Amino acid sequence: VRSSQGLGAKPLDHHYLRIATYNTLADVHAQRKEKCALCTGQRLTTIFLELLYLKFDIACLQEIDEKYVQTFWQPHFEKEGYICHFASKQGQAREGLLLIYKKQRLVLRNYFVAPLFNINGEESLIRTVAQIADFSTRSPEGENSLSFRVANTHLYFDNKASMLRCEQMHSMLLQKPNIIAGDLNAFPSSAAIKLATQGYVHSSHEDLAQYNKLNDNDSYAPTSEIKLSSAYDLSSFTDASPSSSPSSSALYYTHVEAHFRATLDYILIDDNIFETAATLPVPNLADMLPNSNDGFPTLDYPSDHILLAADLRIKG
Repeated sequence: VRSSQGLGAKPLDHHYLRIATYNTLADVHAQRKEKCALCTGQRLTTIFLELLYLKFDIACLQEIDEKYVQTFWQPHFEKEGYICHFASKQGQAREGLLLIYKKQRLVLRNYFVAPLFNINGEESLIRTVAQIADFSTRSPEGENSLSFRVANTHLYFDNKASMLRCEQMHSMLLQKPNIIAGDLNAFPSSAAIKLATQGYVHSSHEDLAQYNKLNDNDSYAPTSEIKLSSAYDLSSFTDASPSSSPSSSALYYTHVEAHFRATLDYILIDDNIFETAATLPVPNLADMLPNSNDGFPTLDYPSDHILLAADLRIKG
């Protein structure tokens, strides 16, 4: 189980929320890896223990095999006082999203699965959805509870689909979430992340340039009234190297394969409501991968993505 340096192992008080996001690597994708050292049972158990050790309030998981929801994830987490909601991509892979929350800390007021649309208001051929959940905190008598909205998603992965991811982000932001957590398959400099964190993307952005060049009379320059901030520090991610020791809040990489490391996963928050109190540091790859050409998963790490977690202080 990965060290929780920077995050205490004890439950937080009602002024804080601990949120986690994790692409757990679905079986169908793990089988395609050149080297997947752990069998399925070992991987599931390791992921479960890693999450359980965090004592999270909300966890947004991606690449959850549908066949393990009722046989593993749901019964294991329910024994620990959590409630799970699964949403399938309904594709051939039969995997999807799992939203988990601590019922002692939170009340679920509303839940639905939202399709993410393209620029024409249509679902893409590769179905992408977001789990949308409206929560209220359970506060001591005499104190006001906080209501907020969380979105869990896994945006389309193809390297050439950067504009589609921006469209999907735009569609998700229309749901007015206060937290977006998930595998967004987008670099910090991408149009999708710029839209979420700046509230706009210029039509000249490289992710949109090809479309706009072909559509002079109908250029795409999305805006959003929702603007979120990263719980992790994105300012220096390009300075990372496999041998570097990340600072406590820097997000240098979240996806680690042989010869490819990138920041693709995020916890984005509404800083009108929350502020980041602490984050779970990313692992030092020099310690975990003695051979710099190796990647995850390994015997010690069960996914090709890393677990992200943040303690959020409720403002006011």
